[in-house]
Amino acid sequence: MKHLFLFLCLFLCFSCEQEPLIGDCVPITPYDFSFNSQEGIDSRIVYGYRWWFTGVQEEEEEECEFIKPERIECPWFSAEKAYDSIIIVSVKQNNTDQKRYKNVNIKGNDGGTGKCSENTGGFKIIQCPPDVKKLSKEELLFSAEGGIDSVTVTNNISSWLYLRLSGSGINGGPESAPHSFNPPYIVEGSWFTISIPDEKKVIFSVNKNETGKERNFIAILDPDICGFSSVKISQSAE
Repeated sequence: MKHLFLFLCLFLCFSCEQEPLIGDCVPITPYDFSFNSQEGIDSRIVYGYRWWFTGVQEEEEEECEFIKPERIECPWFSAEKAYDSIIIVSVKQNNTDQKRYKNVNIKGNDGGTGKCSENTGGFKIIQCPPDVKKLSKEELLFSAEGGIDSVTVTNNISSWLYLRLSGSGINGGPESAPHSFNPPYIVEGSWFTISIPDEKKVIFSVNKNETGKERNFIAILDPDICGFSSVKISQSAE
């Protein structure tokens, strides 16, 4: 009965939002599944193919159980095929302090139309952690003389190697552009330097303030589907 209700809702909701995946051997790529830290369930329609599950990427594949090609049971989620065209994914509550995700592989054909004898694709299941503190400090205060201070990443920010700067102390140019990088990495601004030696520490060096005005900026780390962490850097006037 639960699956029948989901089936009816999907045709009312998704049919007007998603384009059918029918074509000459285009990848089978349903939209990804995203969940908060709570237990949950969601569904997607795969149009135009007869398909089945073929595997789970990343590590820990051996922990998943394949129940025919129509169902996968993993430690924190399950994926099921229903009514030939629907993927139903359910997740358990995330009690860890980490974002977790898996890539699920699928394979299919075009149902005998002759356009595509066999094709592959997949989708990602993402579940966010509870709202936990990710940085050791949320603000750094500097005197007009400048100085050095740092923040520590207290919780692993998966794929956090992305930095964006904004605020009254950012004057455009390279320092205001988004930064994607691998540590060690250095950003040199007009009055500050940001050094990132590894994934666990961010060091801020601030020059002497001779402008006579207070200045500040915000450093945003890892903006993604699970939110972001930020630290505000403020320097007083002379």
